[in-house]
Amino acid sequence: RWGSAFKHKFYTVQEIMHFTDAFLKGLDFLHEHCIAHCDLLPQNTGMNILLVLIGPSLTGVCDPSASHYAIFNFGWSLVYPYDTMLEDIAVSEHCRFCIHGLPTPPGPCNPFAFDVISLGIMLQHWVWHIEDIVPDIRPFFDSMVNSDITQRFTAWQALLHFWNIHACLSLLQLDSLVTGQYWDKGMFSPHQL
Repeated sequence: RWGSAFKHKFYTVQEIMHFTDAFLKGLDFLHEHCIAHCDLLPQNTGMNILLVLIGPSLTGVCDPSASHYAIFNFGWSLVYPYDTMLEDIAVSEHCRFCIHGLPTPPGPCNPFAFDVISLGIMLQHWVWHIEDIVPDIRPFFDSMVNSDITQRFTAWQALLHFWNIHACLSLLQLDSLVTGQYWDKGMFSPHQL
């Protein structure tokens, strides 16, 4: 019954960093437990806000002291035994690159690597526009969405790298107001007043 994680506007860098951290932790948790979600899209996420599906965006709900985020809808997921070497998994289905507008690579793919690129694509849309305040965010996303699987972060590597970026930010940077709403096709969308 939680509302959409992507419906409400972020007003500070800290809110965006909290949001990003929550989803990176969630993906790392899944992969640590040998679960590949395989369907990471905004509609399969939520936040602890109960509201009607069609309604105005609320302000102040993304405050890190009150907001919680979730990944759900595991109908397309794959689960493996705990002793599975995740990098050795290859499946012929479940990696639907087309849902992200990407060409499907030939042959089987690794569903865990697919989860990382899926989350990277989803998050960069809502986070990349803070790169004027957090310059390291662009190379971070480049490493999440790299088409070369050998160069792409794992979920754990992405989380560690993100924590390092976050730890280097000053309070002034974290409290900075966000001027954009999202990034799409190389363009930043400003907040609508």
